[in-house]
Amino acid sequence: MSVRSLLSPNDVARLLNIAETTIKRWADEQALLARIFAWSENRLEL
Repeated sequence: MSVRSLLSPNDVARLLNIAETTIKRWADEQALLARIFAWSENRLEL
């Protein structure tokens, strides 16, 4: 039995939505960390 037969289209859509949200959240966190790092580097130069 394949995974596809176990999941309905709605299940697949829900899982893709969760994955997309998780990736976006991770990307936002990485961007924030990059900004904090850049800010701290600039502060050290002063």
